[in-house]
Amino acid sequence: MSGAFLRRRDRTNRPLRVDHYSAALNREAVQQGMTVLLPRLIAIANAAKPYARRKYFHLLWMLDDLRLIALPPGLMNKIYDDSRGVHECIDDIAVASPLPTLELIHILPKAIDTTDCIDFETFASIIQCRGDIGKGFARHLRQWARVEAGTERPGEAQAE
Repeated sequence: MSGAFLRRRDRTNRPLRVDHYSAALNREAVQQGMTVLLPRLIAIANAAKPYARRKYFHLLWMLDDLRLIALPPGLMNKIYDDSRGVHECIDDIAVASPLPTLELIHILPKAIDTTDCIDFETFASIIQCRGDIGKGFARHLRQWARVEAGTERPGEAQAE
């Protein structure tokens, strides 16, 4: 499984110039892998306030759908309806084994000649068949590939 970290950039800068915090998190994610990251995410969700726990549940639900974790039965009800026992239920989330390794892929308007980089058009072609959100995001990626970042006001460039 590859992790894609997308940031809007102009055509000249490569991800080496990203802010240090984000770059460090990306390196840490790749170095430590899913075995460390998933339990951390589960712990954060368990410590979150109820309104934030609902946001984390969406991510946990998607990770369950990808079979990276297994959510216990009844967790959704505890998150949204009756929070009694929610912490114990979150503690029962199982992390899959073995887990895939992470690979950092840079997504740029125009790919450069490396194996860890793809261009916006390639990424758009991958996500355009992922429902309405994928179609909309693919449309924006194609627009961003044509228009240099910051050269037009938001909404001025016409998407295809």
